[in-house]
This record gives sequence, C-alpha cells and structure tokens, in this order.
Amino acid sequence: PYEFALDGIPVFISSAPNCYMDFAYNYGKTERGHSWGGFVDERRSFSVQPYDMYRSVRWDDYGNPVDLTHAGEGKPALTPAARPNIIGIEGHLWAETLRCFDHVTYYFFPKSLGLFERGWNASPAWAGTTAPDDPAFTADFDRFFSIVTDHEYPYYEELGISYHIH
Repeated sequence: PYEFALDGIPVFISSAPNCYMDFAYNYGKTERGHSWGGFVDERRSFSVQPYDMYRSVRWDDYGNPVDLTHAGEGKPALTPAARPNIIGIEGHLWAETLRCFDHVTYYFFPKSLGLFERGWNASPAWAGTTAPDDPAFTADFDRFFSIVTDHEYPYYEELGISYHIH
C-alpha cells in the first residue's frame, strides 16, 4: 500500500494480521475462524499503525514478542508527504465461515473496536516504539480495554449480542 501512497494513489490499509475479522482470536480448538494468516484479537487490531505498518504486529501468533527494531528494513517507507494518501483503515469479514448472524457479531466484537480506535487515532503516543510491551502501548491498551469490558460487554449482554470474551 505504501508504494501506491507514494505514487499519490489513495489507499485504505487492510493488513490480514491486524484487520481480517474472520481470523480466529487464538489457537483454541473450539475457536471459530481462519488461522492461515495468523490470529486477530482486540490487542492485534488495536496495534495496527497505518503510517508504520511494519510495526503493527507486536507479538507473533504464539504470544512471543516481535523485535520491531528493524521492522520495515528494505521495504518502502511512507513519507510524511504521502501520509494524506492513507485515507483509512478497513476491516474485512469474509463469509465462507459464517453460518449465522451470531458468527458475524462474534467475529466483530470486540476485535473490531481496536480497529475503530486506530481509525480515529492513527498516530497514538506509542507509534514508532520498538518494544512490544512498551509502557505507553500497554497503558493505552489497558485504558481502551477497560472501557470495552466496563461498557461494551454489558451492552452486548443486554442486547443478546454474541461476542468473544477475552
């Protein structure tokens, strides 16, 4: 996407490891969803960095920290002049694993909320950090997820919406 943005073409960011809503939350045997491109949970979607995509996967699929120090080396870098060409973030829900509407809401909630947060704030204070558990990232995610558990989960319960519990 950065090559297009550098050429002046408007781009929506939608990387499989952060934005594919039909990926399973984890390796659980009963967990719905694909795993061919990794696992996406609310922490993985929250960590997407539209202006520094190479640092968007802070942990591997086994929960091990990823060394972000050299992320993006040898790959096209987004210049400040090309940033306006990143016009949004897009999450995808492919339908081949859907059997009912409860599956749709289970895939979307709460992982889509992390993606929504990055859509509103594409340049968080922790952007550019190289430690997966950087204190600024951890504090921001903890603040975000406490809002999800305190306000969103009860709302889903009240409406009978199927969702994933972290």
